Amino acid sequence: MNAHVKRVVVGVNGSATSLAVLRRAYTEACRREAELRIVVAYRLTPAVVTEYGYPGAAVATCWEREAALDTLRSTCLRALGALPEDLLITGVTEPGRHWRVLARQAWHEDDLLVVGPGPTGLRRLWHRSVAAQCARHARCQVLVVARPALMREYRRGLRRWSGWARRRADPTAQTAGLHDLDAA
Repeated sequence: MNAHVKRVVVGVNGSATSLAVLRRAYTEACRREAELRIVVAYRLTPAVVTEYGYPGAAVATCWEREAALDTLRSTCLRALGALPEDLLITGVTEPGRHWRVLARQAWHEDDLLVVGPGPTGLRRLWHRSVAAQCARHARCQVLVVARPALMREYRRGLRRWSGWARRRADPTAQTAGLHDLDAA
């Protein structure tokens, strides 16, 4: 792969992780003096039946595209504050699976594709990792950005709390704890 990157492509969805990914992509684009292309992929809902008073498929598609544009705008504003003047930034919304859209947008080997980590926990069983799919199918370099430290700490604390709540709810654990106190 070519070491000179002309375009940095990043996928965002409005989550806290995608904010960190967008910030990292912006840093990479500034460092390499490359174009930053921000992509929001959205899924099309099945065709909506018009007999029952629902809007038609064309209207639903319009709504989904508008929602994707809103996600693009709000994510850029939350991650970067305002759109910087010193860098060429392009926003793209496209329907389709996230990894396919990203691989299509980063089609040249001079591109750099920046993605976040995949799902954690039980969600890994049902949802494929976009990062893994992009690494498998993209024709360019792929940079996977780690989850922000605050989110990792939050998840760790949440697991500790859920374990504590489970122990508190378990009558066997409660009586075992009482017997241990009585014995002391």
